[in-house]
Amino acid sequence: MLSEEPTVLPSAFPYARPLAGIARLARAEQWWSYKLSPMLAIYYATLLRCGSSIADAGWRGLLLVAGIGACAVYVSLSNDLADRQDDRVAGKPNRLEGKSAAFVFAALAAPVALGMVVAWFWHNNPALLLAFAGSWICFSAYSFAPLRLKARGAWGVAADAAGAHGFPALLAVLLAYDAAGQVPNLIWCICVVGWSGAFGIRGILWHQLFDSTADRRSATATFVQRHGAAITRAIVQRLLFPVELSLLLACLWLVPGRLSMFALALYTLFLIAKMIRFDIRPTLVASVPRYVLVLVEFYVVIWPLALLAEAAWRHPLDIVVLALHAILFQGPIRDLVNDLRQLRLHRAYLD
Repeated sequence: MLSEEPTVLPSAFPYARPLAGIARLARAEQWWSYKLSPMLAIYYATLLRCGSSIADAGWRGLLLVAGIGACAVYVSLSNDLADRQDDRVAGKPNRLEGKSAAFVFAALAAPVALGMVVAWFWHNNPALLLAFAGSWICFSAYSFAPLRLKARGAWGVAADAAGAHGFPALLAVLLAYDAAGQVPNLIWCICVVGWSGAFGIRGILWHQLFDSTADRRSATATFVQRHGAAITRAIVQRLLFPVELSLLLACLWLVPGRLSMFALALYTLFLIAKMIRFDIRPTLVASVPRYVLVLVEFYVVIWPLALLAEAAWRHPLDIVVLALHAILFQGPIRDLVNDLRQLRLHRAYLD
C-alpha cells in the first residue's frame, strides 16, 4: 500500500544497521504505516471523546505501538516460515529461505519477548490482555498447521482482518478508556471495531487478489482462489465497502468537533483532483494500472493528523504528540505533501 524502505541511520548510531536489517526481514515497509497509524487514530479519537489529553496518556500510546509493532514483526516472520514450501512451488521470494533453524528461532523469539514485556504492563487488566493476545492467536492460527486458516477461505479472511485491525482497534479503545479512567462506551466500541474489521477484510482481499497467481501455483485455497476475483470484487463493492463507509461516517460523527468530517471532505477533493490531473484510478480492492485504494490515504495520514490538530487545539501540549506522530510516519506524510506539490505545479503549468 503506502510503503517506503526503512531509512538507514548514520554510523554514529551503532544499532542502526541491525535495526534496519530486522525491519527489512520483517517487511516493516509493508505494515508500519498501514496498520499502526489507523490504530493510533482510534486511540486519539477515543481520548478526544473522553476529553483527555493525548500527551498525558502518551506513554500508553508508545506501549500500544511497541506491542502491536512486535506482533506485526511476528506475523511477517511466522507467515514467511509457514509459507516457505508454498513459496518455493510458486517461485515467490521468501525472506527466511535458506536461514538456519537457530536464526529463525531467534528472529521469532525477539518479537515474542517484546510482546511479553508489553503484556506485563497490562497484567492487572484482563480485557487489555485478551485484546492484545487476540492478534497473536489469530495470526498463529492463520499461518501454522494444523489450522492454517490462510488456506481455509473465509476463515483466513476473518482471522487476518481480526488480527491486523479488529483486535488492535479494540485494544486501542480499551487502552484509551483505561487511561481516561472511564467505562468504555458500547456504541463507540461497536462502530470502531466494526469499521476497522471491514477495512481489514478489504485489505486482506486486496492482498489475496494481488497474490492470486502465486496462490494458484501453490494450490493455497484462499478466499479468492475458492470464489474467484469477480465474486470477491462484487462482495467488496456491494456489501463490504458500504458497511465500512457507513461505520466510518458514524465514527467521524461521534468524535468531538467537526475537523474529522472536514478532513474527509478535503480528502475527497484531493482524490478527485488526482483522478482528473494525474489519471489516477481509484479502486476499492482491485489492482489496476495507476490505481489508488480508496480511503487508505485518509486512514493512514489525513485522519490521524486531523485528530491530533483537534486535540492540540483543546490541549496545547498535544502538539508534542503531533510532532512525534509526524516523525514516526514521515514516509506517507511526505508522499502526501509531494502529491499536493505536484498538483499545485500542474495547476500552475496549466495556468
